[in-house]
Amino acid sequence: APTEPSRVGYTFDSWDITLPAIMGTSDITITAEYTINEYDVTYSIDGTDTVVAHDYNSLLTGIPIPTKEGFTFVEWQIDSTLVNTQTYIVSNYDITITAVFVDSDVPVISGVSDEDVDLSDADDFETPIAIVTDNVDNDLVITITYFKANGTTSLTNEAAAIAELELGNDVVIKYNAIDSELNEAVQVTITITLIDDIFPVIEGIEDEQIFEKKSEVTITFDEGTALLNGKEYLSGTVISEAGEYTIVVTDAYGNVTERTFTIEKSTSALFVIFIIFLILLALGGLGVGGYFYKIKIWDKREIKPKVVKEVAPVAEKLAAKKEVTPEVKKEVKPKVKKPVAKKEVTPEVKKDVKPKAKKPAVKKATKPAVKKEVKEKTPQK
Repeated sequence: APTEPSRVGYTFDSWDITLPAIMGTSDITITAEYTINEYDVTYSIDGTDTVVAHDYNSLLTGIPIPTKEGFTFVEWQIDSTLVNTQTYIVSNYDITITAVFVDSDVPVISGVSDEDVDLSDADDFETPIAIVTDNVDNDLVITITYFKANGTTSLTNEAAAIAELELGNDVVIKYNAIDSELNEAVQVTITITLIDDIFPVIEGIEDEQIFEKKSEVTITFDEGTALLNGKEYLSGTVISEAGEYTIVVTDAYGNVTERTFTIEKSTSALFVIFIIFLILLALGGLGVGGYFYKIKIWDKREIKPKVVKEVAPVAEKLAAKKEVTPEVKKEVKPKVKKPVAKKEVTPEVKKDVKPKAKKPAVKKATKPAVKKEVKEKTPQK
């Protein structure tokens, strides 16, 4: 029998006919019969293998759909070489085809959100710290950019953002990150809202301050608008009219500072004298300079010197409280005649001076007798 033939990709099975023991006188043809070989094609997908048998010299079939969370399938490779599975012909050996993926997941930024910052703390502001995570890269850097409240006008850095907050304005902060496959994170934008917790500052007056008459008061304030006794007031306007005032300053954020003050009214000297006179008249006496006087009032009652002595200091205090000048006090004093000093009389003069006869006291009980004497004397005339 002839030697078994060989064929790439096939296995010899047999001859199609059996050769005779003795060859005849004519030619014969014997055909070798083969069985096609199968070869394993291993599909490797993210560490998971799927083996599919393929006939020699056939196209690939039964190719699984390659998937990997967070990645996008790119291609199949054999020994790191791209292979087109649609046209690839199975050879006479086993092969492994590996699915190649590329990272398609974008980084994720978290840990930050909108914040409020008090104006009084604006100079201590620190940018909120964000966290970035990625399915492949573990050391990504976050890019931070600053903007004015409109979100488009850029600020150079954190210091510029702080300066903007100190001006009473909001600030927008944007966070970005890109991984090694150039996948860009979804941008995170937060707004730092400035809360004005500083009240308007009023200068020029203290609360409940009292100014002397004819004073000129100038009030200034650093922000907002003002009402003086309910009417609009401009910072720096001079106030000189006597009266009681309330100024209310309100800033753009509703913070209110309020002050009250008074400019005293002018009081004429004549008015002061008149008031003192009425007080003394009502009290019934006046004591000035050590002298005490009795004043008869309309009901003709007299105030005893003792009472006058007690009242006089009170009158003087009242006069002082009303700020009566020395000239006014002088005018208030009633004019009093000084007692005439007694002249010394020599003994000789005393002889010449006749003592004055005392008038006989008239007794009330003798009224009828007086009438009788009058009747008796009448005829003698």
